Amino acid sequence: MRTTNKIINAEETSESIRSKLKLCGTRTYAGYWNWCRSPCCDRCRRHRARVMADAVSEWALGQNSFTLRKLRILVPHCSGPDSLLEAINQIRITLRRAFDRRQCEHERWGSICCLGCFSPSFDGASWSATFHGVLDLGRVHEVTFLDAIEPLAEIRLQSFPAALIRNDVYTHMHFAFARTSGLSMCDRIHLSAYAASLAARGGFKPLLFRRGIQS
Repeated sequence: MRTTNKIINAEETSESIRSKLKLCGTRTYAGYWNWCRSPCCDRCRRHRARVMADAVSEWALGQNSFTLRKLRILVPHCSGPDSLLEAINQIRITLRRAFDRRQCEHERWGSICCLGCFSPSFDGASWSATFHGVLDLGRVHEVTFLDAIEPLAEIRLQSFPAALIRNDVYTHMHFAFARTSGLSMCDRIHLSAYAASLAARGGFKPLLFRRGIQS
């Protein structure tokens, strides 16, 4: 709960965000659980990591292991969390439009599926982010995919083991959603600013990229 506590104890954190983080994990009088659903909440982030890792690893069992890839996308350095989230949003839009355009030209691009999460990082001076996800190339050759997407974003593909087992995908997806090591250099002021930026944009939504996978 290190990240959560830093944000709660920061004087710069708004009362609405602080209240949601404090109430998260408690029960209401009606017996329901309070969940803040914020990426800044250690409890909610780990819960989301387990849920998404379970869903995607189960989905991967029905796919061809030879077309599955670990996908990494690097986001350029930005001056603050607001500009970082805007840069992430631009990458999401760019990729979505590229996939749509290619699909209109070649039907096989409709077989591509992808799901993952952007993990922000702060180095003491600037912000950046790395997307970690699972990509199913479907009927698109890896070289064709890279030729089309590499000019648009800094991406890396890595194969899963040929004899794909469920734990390979589960471990990768859990890491994608649970990772917070990039925020280790954030003080309370920077963390509270990051929390406010995420809250203004809808929590986990601005950090996700999904195509063709429902979970």
